[in-house]
Parts: sequence; structure tokens; C-alpha cells
Amino acid sequence: NISGSGSDGISNSGQATITGGNILGLYNSGQTTITGGTIDPSRNSGNGITNSKSGMLILGEKDGTANKESPVIIGNKYGINNSGIFNFYDGIIKGKTNAISGTVTEIEEGYEIIKETIDGYEVKYLDKLPIAKLVNKDKEYTDLQEAINDAETGETIEILRDATFISSTETIEVSESKNIVIDLKGYILTRANSTLLNNKGTLEIKDSGQGEEGSKTYGKIENTGGTAITNNESGILEINNATITASSTGIANNNTGKVTINKGTITGYDGINNASTEKVIINGGSILSIGGYQDSNEAAIINSSSGIVEINDGTIKANASYSPAISNRSTGRIIVRNGTITGSISSGINNGDSGIIEIFGGNISGSGSDGISNSGQATI
Repeated sequence: NISGSGSDGISNSGQATITGGNILGLYNSGQTTITGGTIDPSRNSGNGITNSKSGMLILGEKDGTANKESPVIIGNKYGINNSGIFNFYDGIIKGKTNAISGTVTEIEEGYEIIKETIDGYEVKYLDKLPIAKLVNKDKEYTDLQEAINDAETGETIEILRDATFISSTETIEVSESKNIVIDLKGYILTRANSTLLNNKGTLEIKDSGQGEEGSKTYGKIENTGGTAITNNESGILEINNATITASSTGIANNNTGKVTINKGTITGYDGINNASTEKVIINGGSILSIGGYQDSNEAAIINSSSGIVEINDGTIKANASYSPAISNRSTGRIIVRNGTITGSISSGINNGDSGIIEIFGGNISGSGSDGISNSGQATI
């Protein structure tokens, strides 16, 4: 048993190997390999392990098989709070706030990080469990990309569990030839760096939730360190009832892509960035921006090319101070027929000197500013 008086049991800035024992907290700024034992919460931070920016943490051994029982990492806040390199090969990690805060660099090949909630703790470990099911074929897959590749035209892919995709995992892609539906079924797909999903085909993302109607848990695609979804080339993307969140852009529409939002919540530094020469249609739902204080570069919707953004209903709202709800920055067109559009100490709609806006209805306001700030062409 190793403990510190009001601090961590072990603070390592060199090279350490732990094969067993009970340790009250570990702070690592060097290289630590843990193949056994239990790390309990530090008195200092409440974390099991804190791995600093200069640290390299290796949990288990890379030997082709993942052990779900040892080592054991427990935190009152985070099981592992990682800012450095973290290779996860064996063990179980528990945290009351999160099992893991930060990114995982590498995991055992062929495995995925599985998340559960047990006795008030978020628990993560490695396993090979089905993640997706082709409904028509009644076939389950442990690899979502494989399920997408095998899906035939019109097929629905059901998500079977929460899943975390690490930094070394390639972006999930729907190719040009595909015309498929992904039903999140109330589960969460998470990534923490580069784009999670890239669509080049025809893709509907929907969510039928879990359980009875009154107690459904709705699904989510989230990227805590980048863009959630890109719609590239001539891709056609439709969102029905799903939640899309990102620290960067929720949905980036590029090239000649088309996006339709019927219902759901899209949130990001920019909720939607339309860099396409084609159209984004909002029929309902909420499009929100979540940037920092006094951030005029962001917006709930950015129209950054010559494309069209058509709003027929829904809520478009900026949440960062000094940012508009809709920013028309190039030669594109904004058409508003209905809906609620609200800026944050900025205009509801900011139309640049080359842009066109056409307002036929809706409620447009600038919280502490103009409803519409127009430097281009406006028809109201």
C-alpha cells in the first residue's frame, strides 16, 4: 500500500513499472507502465491517475488480448485525467464524473472502448462487442465501417451500444455509391479529434430512441475535439431527431453537398457551416453555437460560399457573446420563411456586402443588437 499525505501515492517523472499493489493516486509526467494492481483516488485531485502533457501512460500489455479485470483504476472525479500519451491495452477504469478525461492514443488492435454506468461510476474497458446491425439481413457487426460497407441500397443500420472512437481510428465514411439509414437507437457515438463521420453518398441519420415513448433516451453523434460530420462531394445528408454536437463544426457541408435538418439539435462552435454551392434546408429542430465569450467568428449557421440556406422553421440561436445567429459571408443566399433566429449581443442575421437575404416570415432578433445587419442585398 502506497499513499501520500494530502497528495499522490506516487509522483513519477522518470520511468516506472507497476505490477501490483494498492496505490492512492498517481501523478505521471514521465513514463509509467501499469500491468497490475489498483490505483484509488488521489487525496489531492480526486483522480485515480493524472497523466500530464509530458507523460506517457501505458495500461496493460499489447499482446493481442485485452484483460477486463486488471489493472483497476478508480477516481472520485476522473479515473484517468490525460493530457499526454495514453495507450490502453488492459484493465478497467472507473470515474464518478468520467472514466477517462482526454484522449486515448492507442488500444489493443481489434478491440473497442466499451462504456457502462455501474453503481454511480462511468466504467470503461476494452472488448469486442457488436456495435451495429443490418436490419434487413439481421446481421451484427463489431465494426461500424464494415456494416456500412455491407449495407445495400435503402438498408437501415441500427446502432447497438455507445462507442468511443480513438484518435488512431480512421474517420467513418459513407461512400458515393451508398444510400442508407443509420438509426442511433438512443446510443452515443463519440470521438475526440478528427472528423467522426464523412458522408459522400445518400445518408439519413435518425434516432428512434430506447424504450417506451415517454422514457426514450435519444442518441447522439459527438466530437469533443473536432468536427462531428462532414458532407462532401455530392453527398446528401438528412437529419431526423438526432443530436449532433462538436467542439468545432457540428455539420460541415462542402463541395456540392446538400443537407436537410427536419428535427434534432445541431450544436458546435459553428452549428452548420455551408461551404457548398448547393443548399442547406432547415425544416425544424435547433441549430446552436457554443463558442467563447466575445467571439464574433462563430455563428449557429455560417454560409461561407455561394450556396443557399433555407429556413422553413426551427430555432437558430447564437450562445457566445458578439456572435450572430446566421452569418452570410460570401455570395450565398439566405431564405427565411419561418422560425426563430436570435443573435447574442449581435445581429440575428449578418449579411455581408456580397450576400443576398430574403425574409418572408419568422422572428428575427439581435440580443442587444440589430435584428438584421445588412451590407448586401435584402428583400423583406
